[in-house]
Amino acid sequence: MMDDTKSRLAETTKEAAERQTATAKRELGRAMLDATNEYFPEQAKKQRRRDMARGFLIGAAVGVLVREALRW
Repeated sequence: MMDDTKSRLAETTKEAAERQTATAKRELGRAMLDATNEYFPEQAKKQRRRDMARGFLIGAAVGVLVREALRW
């Protein structure tokens, strides 16, 4: 009984620590992106444009592939 309670408590503690770590990583990532955008606005703008163009091209390619697959 006591071992079961201890193991549940240890598991709950570990899960809470993992959630806090994930939250801290997300917040750090956001802060780094904000700092990059603030100190290097031109590079950030170029990167966003590249990412948007890449996403568009991938979406267009997937659309063509799906259309061709549905023709069969």
